[in-house]
Amino acid sequence: MPDASIIHVDASGHASVPDCTPLTQRSYMWDTLKFRKRPAVAFGCATQRNLATMIADPNDLLRGRGYAGQDATTASSAVQRYKDGKVTPLRDTSSTDGQQGSNSGGGSGGGGGSQ
Repeated sequence: MPDASIIHVDASGHASVPDCTPLTQRSYMWDTLKFRKRPAVAFGCATQRNLATMIADPNDLLRGRGYAGQDATTASSAVQRYKDGKVTPLRDTSSTDGQQGSNSGGGSGGGGGSQ
């Protein structure tokens, strides 16, 4: 299977995959009913083509982005607190819609029609 370097990113930032024909490998599977060879397959080419099609910013394939999350010390201390059973419980909070205590009914019942 080819690696991600098969995906080409041009100057405009468009990702594309070259023709998969050179990557085609002969199939060693035989059709037992018809005794014919099955078509050759370019393993991994569809995966790379799909990645090139779906990626939001193809330049990310050329170079990664810096991690903006927590540093490793903070993350590892959180895991250690979990393992030690010293996790701070969540606060008991609730939200309201501003009409707390207002328990008025909806509309009134409909009257009968006039006769």
